[in-house]
Amino acid sequence: MDKVAEDTKAKINGDATLTTAEKAAQSASVDADKDEGEKAIDAATNADGINAAYDAGKSKIDGDHVSGS
Repeated sequence: MDKVAEDTKAKINGDATLTTAEKAAQSASVDADKDEGEKAIDAATNADGINAAYDAGKSKIDGDHVSGS
């Protein structure tokens, strides 16, 4: 989750179409989704659960970067 969050935040911070406030809000969403994903991974009871939790968390984090107009 750390690498996914780091990469997404780099995309957010490098996006010239976003305002400072939008960057801050999207970065906060990345942090929240990373924490949620890590908790789901920790709660998983088997490899399939871990993989499913990782995939769901990655998808949410990837979706946190939305370019401005």
